[in-house]
Amino acid sequence: MQKMVPATRRIIMPDSKTDWELFGQFINGVAAASEMLSKAAQNGYLVEVVCLASNLIDAKLRLGIMLKRQIKDRNRKIHVPLLLQRKGDKPVSERAIYKEALAERVITFDQDERLNKLYNDRNRVIHRYIISDITTDFVFQIASDYEKLNGEVTAALYKVEEEQIDLGLGITVKGPKFEGPQAVEWLAEMTASKHGAPWLAGAIARK
Repeated sequence: MQKMVPATRRIIMPDSKTDWELFGQFINGVAAASEMLSKAAQNGYLVEVVCLASNLIDAKLRLGIMLKRQIKDRNRKIHVPLLLQRKGDKPVSERAIYKEALAERVITFDQDERLNKLYNDRNRVIHRYIISDITTDFVFQIASDYEKLNGEVTAALYKVEEEQIDLGLGITVKGPKFEGPQAVEWLAEMTASKHGAPWLAGAIARK
């Protein structure tokens, strides 16, 4: 499993308080999903791994696309419709995200093909596990493939962040090491915000 705490902290600086709040909501969701994915993998909850890993891949690609747009437009705009889908918002599908991530060169053609195949396999796992001929061994393989791609997409996102840092464009800047008790405490606050009820956040953390 990947560690939740990155080796190097990257400080994000949106242009306004509203942008920061909305972007923070998105980042809290990424942190909470990462926490639950780690717990699911440790406990062998295969279907949960498939669901959460696919969610995280989608989120990281959305962020990568936004950072690429900032480089292209030479600004620090937070593209809220890309990062948040509230009631009444027009949805941006996962496949549309894969297509744009490929066009923006966040991912490779090979990764795009694998993501689209896994998208179909994931739907079989979630919607047709009982009524189809797929086996738990098949679910294990899909979960493994998703975890591998999640790692690759994380690495791809780091490259885009480094591109922003090198060019001095966008919202990403290099920061100090992000580790130790302070990092753990900060991440706990982020995940608790997304989990909602304090008792639930505590239960997930202890699981």
